[in-house]
Amino acid sequence: MDYQAGSWPAAYWVVHKADVMSLGDNPRFVVTSLTEPTAEAIYRDLYCASGQDENYIKAVKNDLASDRTSDHGFIANHLRLFYACAAYNLIHSLREHTLCHTELAKAQPMTLILKLFKLAVRGVVQYNRQGPDQTVICNPVVQIAALKQPVCCAQFPVIFQG
Repeated sequence: MDYQAGSWPAAYWVVHKADVMSLGDNPRFVVTSLTEPTAEAIYRDLYCASGQDENYIKAVKNDLASDRTSDHGFIANHLRLFYACAAYNLIHSLREHTLCHTELAKAQPMTLILKLFKLAVRGVVQYNRQGPDQTVICNPVVQIAALKQPVCCAQFPVIFQG
């Protein structure tokens, strides 16, 4: 379907998807100047992909605190945003290379932070409080090191030593 708003210089192709559900109607419209792909391809490959991009931005903002730019100076805010982006890259690399073929391969950043990093820190602190001669039953660092490396991770060295 072609549509031209009053302020638009030309008519554009409109892809319409209508979901009728028990909770109510859920119409979606995609306006595009593309003519080659099918309506289904435009919706699936462009519209839905942009929604996934929004989820990535939300993860960086909420889980890694990239929105904490309340300092009055540009450099401090720039550095905070840089750290949040660097943390996301590290987590993404961890998911792609080390956690592939595990249940955490597609986990949100906060899930990884809670399940891996915060537990590992608690385990090390607990170990240090008990003394070096006593064993810690639930030391997450030892548990992570005991995991077998997936096939895709064979080229990377083991980070944790048990």
